Amino acid sequence: MDNTWQDELFELRTTLLPDEILSEIRKTTSLVLVPQHILHYLPFSALVISKDRSKLGKNAIAKPRFLVDESLRLINAPSFTIWDVLRNRRHAPFRTANAIGLAVAPGLPPLPGVEQDLNNMREVFGKDLRSVFEKDQATKESAVSLLREAGILMLATHGFNDSDRPLESYLVFLKGSAIESGEKHADADTEEKLTAREILSHQVNARLIVMSACYSGLGDRSPQPGDDLFGLQRAFLQSGGRSVLSGLWDVYDGSAPDLMMSFYQEVRNTSSPSIALPKAQRSFLNRLRASKRIEPWLHPYFWSVFSLCGAD
Repeated sequence: MDNTWQDELFELRTTLLPDEILSEIRKTTSLVLVPQHILHYLPFSALVISKDRSKLGKNAIAKPRFLVDESLRLINAPSFTIWDVLRNRRHAPFRTANAIGLAVAPGLPPLPGVEQDLNNMREVFGKDLRSVFEKDQATKESAVSLLREAGILMLATHGFNDSDRPLESYLVFLKGSAIESGEKHADADTEEKLTAREILSHQVNARLIVMSACYSGLGDRSPQPGDDLFGLQRAFLQSGGRSVLSGLWDVYDGSAPDLMMSFYQEVRNTSSPSIALPKAQRSFLNRLRASKRIEPWLHPYFWSVFSLCGAD
């Protein structure tokens, strides 16, 4: 409830996007950001455009205006060269979707939001949700098989970033055991890692990859200036994906499924992730701003965790 965060994000905005630059941005409808170095880890959508200058009482949360409120298409691109390659890949409406979710992994904290993520996919995509792997079916083998499927691929699980060896960053799934009675059964005591290096060895046919996983949008400890990040995000894009939605820090289960529900609905309507994510974030913020209760989820920690990278 320390509202100095809005002052810091306003100062950062005026440094990165001074008023004269912001006025130019407002003349367009699409903003492609090509970050360098540590700016890869900054959610530009959370930069404060104008501060909440009302007198804030005890436990009140500031309600400033953010860059995401500017009604722009927002997209991060690894580089202009990669962005041009990605946007020229075949684009088609997202008619089908596939999902895999692991709510409980051996030795790791449970992820109660995973079940809601999967239910959201079922509700939005209905019969067009072709495959759903969950619980003991959420194996690495199943995840790899879904890489070859077109449309949207949602992976909800634990994510870990290895900043010193970014190609060893991974998503957690279960280890599959022997095939019995024509069904896959998982070894419940063993986890298996799907690393960025392994993803690079596969063809990815999914056009939009959603990683509802903590730290899945990170990469090198010290990115080279002017170069994009190596890691899970880069692996999906380089292997055939067109856009990747990933988490920059801990994905909070209390708010993320609600935000992602709106995102899936917008993607379903527009077929454009760069429109869908900002619209979902604006809807999330406006609903909380209109609330008469104290809404700590207005803090950018809860809604700007997801970063979209790839084609616009």
